[in-house]
Amino acid sequence: MQLIQQLVTLGGIYWAEIASPGPAFMLTVKNSLFHSRRAGVLCALGIASGTLVHLTYVLLGLGFLVAQYPAALAVLQVLGAAFIIYLGTSTFLRKPIFTSLPNNGGTVSAISETSGFRAGFLVELLNPAEILFFISILSQVITPITPLSVKFLFAGEIVVVSIVWFFVVAMLFSHPRLKEKICRIAVPTQRVLGAILIIFGVKLLLSGVQL
Repeated sequence: MQLIQQLVTLGGIYWAEIASPGPAFMLTVKNSLFHSRRAGVLCALGIASGTLVHLTYVLLGLGFLVAQYPAALAVLQVLGAAFIIYLGTSTFLRKPIFTSLPNNGGTVSAISETSGFRAGFLVELLNPAEILFFISILSQVITPITPLSVKFLFAGEIVVVSIVWFFVVAMLFSHPRLKEKICRIAVPTQRVLGAILIIFGVKLLLSGVQL
């Protein structure tokens, strides 16, 4: 019973965290809306893969070591912010990605599978706040005597929640009816998404990592 309560608590806390719009959310929306459903799903898998990397070294005890070195977190912070700003700037400045749906005679820009996956992976991996977040929430349910199998169960739950949430986001924002409506305001929508990503990047760059 205690394990079930811990799983419910952990899943609820993590879902609340990823459901709040952030760089990963906006990137999934951009790829799904302006590229394709496949691009959005691959981005979601990239985000989940980055999450898995964080979880692996946190569960191995390496997360605490990383957190003890502000310089390492600062480097991640700068790299993550720079990458998000790059994504936002490229989205903001590039020509309209599509003007109408393909079946209406328009075109939809395609990105390679590796590009969609890589962008999601790097956005998640280069976010130092994620390291501290996972250390914080996992310390609530993991003790020195917690079996390794239970630790992997917690990690698996977080990865599954990540995949399911961002998969749903990709499915929703790649729906043909929504994309058809967005076609009418494609340019301002693309500019807004780019600007939001830039704001997230600048915010990450200027924010101090709370230890």
